[in-house]
Amino acid sequence: MIERTPYAYWTRQLLHEFLIHQAVDFGINAYLVKQICYDDRWNPVTDYDGCTLVQDKFHPFLPCFIHDWRWKTGQGGLDSDREFRANLIKSGMSKLESFKWFLGVRIGWLFYYKWKNA
Repeated sequence: MIERTPYAYWTRQLLHEFLIHQAVDFGINAYLVKQICYDDRWNPVTDYDGCTLVQDKFHPFLPCFIHDWRWKTGQGGLDSDREFRANLIKSGMSKLESFKWFLGVRIGWLFYYKWKNA
């Protein structure tokens, strides 16, 4: 699989500036966004690769950013996938479409990432 790093030329500060607008618009905790952007447990500039297998609604897209952070820092699991779906709905995605994305990350976990990280 090709390693995608679409934000390789960004900075943590620039990511924070873009994502804070989405946090305000979507009603997602703005302080959490700051924590994620400056969390030393990951490097969002290289670790965040956008929404896997689907087109991001925005670049970068906050629900996918939060979800990637949770998984890359050891906080992943069913709860973070549920949070992902809730954040997709907050961003304006329909319940049906958000369920498809939720189902996609659950299937991806069961058939790929679970075994890759075992």
